[in-house]
Amino acid sequence: MQDRWRYLLRYLRPDRPPPLPEMERLYVHPPRSSASEIVRNFQADPTGLQKFLLVGARGGGKSTELREVARRLADRAVIASIDLDASGVTATAVSAFDLLYLSGLALLRLIPDDQQDRWYKALIAAYGGDEKSLGRSAKDALSGLVSFTDAAGKLASAIGMVAGVHVIAAGLGVANAGVRLLGRGDRLVVENSPEGRRLQDTCRAIASATRAANPNRSLCVLVDGLEKMNGQANERFQQVFCSTRLLADADWMVAIAAPPSTLTATNSATNLGYITVPVWGFAPEDAGVLEELLRRRFQIAGLDPDKDVDAGALARLVSQSGGLPRHTILMLRYAVESALDTGAQRITGEHVEEGIRRVGEDLGLGLTEEDLQILARVHRRNQIPGGERASRLFGDGRILARAPAPGRRLPGFVVHPVLVSELPMSDDDP
Repeated sequence: MQDRWRYLLRYLRPDRPPPLPEMERLYVHPPRSSASEIVRNFQADPTGLQKFLLVGARGGGKSTELREVARRLADRAVIASIDLDASGVTATAVSAFDLLYLSGLALLRLIPDDQQDRWYKALIAAYGGDEKSLGRSAKDALSGLVSFTDAAGKLASAIGMVAGVHVIAAGLGVANAGVRLLGRGDRLVVENSPEGRRLQDTCRAIASATRAANPNRSLCVLVDGLEKMNGQANERFQQVFCSTRLLADADWMVAIAAPPSTLTATNSATNLGYITVPVWGFAPEDAGVLEELLRRRFQIAGLDPDKDVDAGALARLVSQSGGLPRHTILMLRYAVESALDTGAQRITGEHVEEGIRRVGEDLGLGLTEEDLQILARVHRRNQIPGGERASRLFGDGRILARAPAPGRRLPGFVVHPVLVSELPMSDDDP
C-alpha cells in the first residue's frame, strides 16, 4: 500500500497540471469551462487569429485549462506551446518583445529541420541578439524552450512498472538549463518602432513557413507561466498587453495564462482585441465536480476512493479548500503524506484534517492586523477593496473569486474557509 500512496503523490503536485497524455482521464469540466469557450470560438472562426487571455486566481486551474485547449485542438491546429516556468523564464522580467521572440522560436519546432537554422538566424537578428548570446543554432536555442508536450514526453518515458505498480523514475524533473533572452524585460518596444516591425515581419515569415509545412491547419501558440507575476503584476500586465500590440497583432491564434491582477484591477486589453476568458475555479455548489477531480487521481493510481478513503473525508477536504484546485490538491497531498508517515492502509478523517491544518497554517503565515481587517471586510461585503494589499491577498489565495451571480455583472469575493475563524469580530472597516 505504501508504494501506491507514493505513486498517488505523483498526481498530487499542486504546482503542475496533469500531463497531456493523461488529461482526458484526469480532467474534470468546471461548470464554466474556459477551455470549452476557447475551443468554441476557434471552431466558429478557425482562421480568425483570435487572442485569448485566461484570467483568474493563481492555482485556480489556468494551466490545466490551457493544456485542455492543447489536447482538444490537437487534431485541428498545429500547436506551439511554451511553458515559461520550465523554460527558466521569470514572469516579472519578460516583455511583449520577448514573448514574440519566444513564440517565433517555438514555431521553429514545427518546420523541417533543414530549414530551422536559416529562420533561426533571421529571428535572432530581428530580436537584436546573436548566436553567442542566444544559442549557436536553432537546436541549441530550442533545447532550453520547454513545451507542454516536452514535459509530457519526459513523464511518459520515466514511468515504469514495479510489482504491478506504476513507478516514476527519480530523475524526472531535472532542472532545464533554460532558454536565453536578452534581459530587457523592463524596456517597452511598440509595434510601430523599427525594432517592433522588424521582429513582427520575421515572425510572420516564420509563421508562413510553418503553415507551408503544415497545410490546411490553423496555427496556435499557447503560453503558460505569466500568472506567476507577483508584486507589480498589474503594471507588468499593462506593459505586456495594453501598451503595445506586438502580441495582439501576431499572425497566429494565441492563448495565454495571464496574471491574477486581471481580476482585481481594470485594464484595456479587450480594446486591443484580446478576448478575456475567466477561470473561476469551483464554487461550493460545484463541490461534487471538485471531489471527482480527486477521485480520478486515486483511480489512476490503482486505488479505489470508496474503499481507500473514509466516507465523507474527501467532501470535508473539498469544502475547506475554498474550491481552489491547487489548495484541494495540496490538502490531499498532505493527507497522503500523513498516511505514509503512519503506515496507514487508508486515508482517514484524521489524515484529511492534518492536510487542512497544514494549508491553513500556510495561509496564516505573514498576515498582519491590517490584512485581517481587510479579510473581515471582504467576508462581510463579498467585494474586494482597492489597494495593493488586498490585491496581494487575492493573488496569494487568501481571498477567492466567485463568478457573477445570475443576472449580475460583478464577480464576488470570499475569504478562504480556513481563515474565516481567525477574522476579527469588529465591524469597523480598515
